[in-house]
Amino acid sequence: MKPTKDKEMIVKQTYWKNKQFAYRAAEHLTTICRLGILSVCLSWLYSSNYLWFNVGALFFAFTLVPRIALPKSNLRVITDTSISFLCCTHIVLGMNLGFYESYQFYDKIMHAFGSALLTFLIITTVVQYCKHKKFTLPLFLHFFLVLGSSISLGTIWEMFEFTVDQTGLFNAQRGLQDTMLDLVANFTGIICVMLIYLKTNAIQKL
Repeated sequence: MKPTKDKEMIVKQTYWKNKQFAYRAAEHLTTICRLGILSVCLSWLYSSNYLWFNVGALFFAFTLVPRIALPKSNLRVITDTSISFLCCTHIVLGMNLGFYESYQFYDKIMHAFGSALLTFLIITTVVQYCKHKKFTLPLFLHFFLVLGSSISLGTIWEMFEFTVDQTGLFNAQRGLQDTMLDLVANFTGIICVMLIYLKTNAIQKL
């Protein structure tokens, strides 16, 4: 019995070490992303680009929401890092370095990547909620709940882009084809994460 207990202790210690390492790595990545956004915002302020400075400041504030709104947990770490990384790639690469204008595919990658992250966060939230309430949600209900939520939020984002374009300050939507390709990219990111989740869930039940 003793060798078995010793082996279990080693496995548990390894698990906690890996978990702590992952937490530290996530915290460092989150900090780097926030510093990147902040430095770009300050450069825009210095160059008197007040419109983009306000946009950057808004995204920077958005990265702080998970840390303020969520209790300390795995969900907060995942949400905090995911949102910070997504906002950083949008502000630093997309807007500041002009990737949206220079590379047409970058916008589609961001839509797919953003939708994938959003879907992953929704899955994690539903799983954590079910564990907290101590009940099991049928897999097909879980699937359609996450799928419907992700698609709805992607559609709301397109509506937001349309609304912003009406102000004349930005040109986020470049015609019907661009909008439809954005929706296709959103759906692709959502489906990829959902298929990975379903496959992982199926393997765990074998």
